[in-house]
Amino acid sequence: MLTPEPAMLYQRPPARARDLVRHAASWIRHRVFAAPGGVRSPWPGLTHVPVLLALGRFIPITQVVELGSGDWSTRIFLDRDLFPELTALHVAEDQEYWSQRCQHRYGSDPRLQMQVCPAGVAQSLEHLPLRESSLVLVDDSISLAGRVATIRAIGQLRSGLRVVAIHDFEIKAYAEAAFEAGLGKPHAVINALGPATALYWCAENPAPTGIAGLDAVLSACGSIPVWDVQAWECALEQAIGPRPLIAAAGGHG
Repeated sequence: MLTPEPAMLYQRPPARARDLVRHAASWIRHRVFAAPGGVRSPWPGLTHVPVLLALGRFIPITQVVELGSGDWSTRIFLDRDLFPELTALHVAEDQEYWSQRCQHRYGSDPRLQMQVCPAGVAQSLEHLPLRESSLVLVDDSISLAGRVATIRAIGQLRSGLRVVAIHDFEIKAYAEAAFEAGLGKPHAVINALGPATALYWCAENPAPTGIAGLDAVLSACGSIPVWDVQAWECALEQAIGPRPLIAAAGGHG
């Protein structure tokens, strides 16, 4: 664990000026480019957190490429109680402030590998261990064009990838970019916690049984705040079951 008191780690996030800038950019994207309707959380930057926690109960996650750092996603990946099999977290970030913030908070963890991408995350993908990773999380860029470029680049490099998760998927440009780049239709879209998260199984192995119904599972737990990791862990343990063992899952990394 990153701190001796995990309950203190996952409290309701305070508002910070830099965070508000990022949230404002997200709000504008959704107002202008997202499909009408749908649920939107008071904490839009955290709605993929329960999805990631749930995903860890379907597949063993040993290595992650995180495109776009986050106070919460980066934190939970490095939490040994939540992702006990994780051996490496490769984070690519195009914003200097966020890369410094992530490095300052979690840089003492030897599993974290930070990469700053001033030219954009899409330009740096070939230098990341995409095919060796259990999961590629796409949540980068303040700009719409930056995220679209990343999604298109992921589609071009999709051969050999395992699982790809794309946050803010209700934005039509992201869904269109994924489809046009060859990712096709997602195996699951979690709309219950908006902004939405899409999950793609790129490997030859089929998606695990239950992934298609994950939206309904998380919707049933929708009264839990997205930041309350401990409550989500209890709910997911009951709804999905325990995390898989690597040996039982055939040793996938």
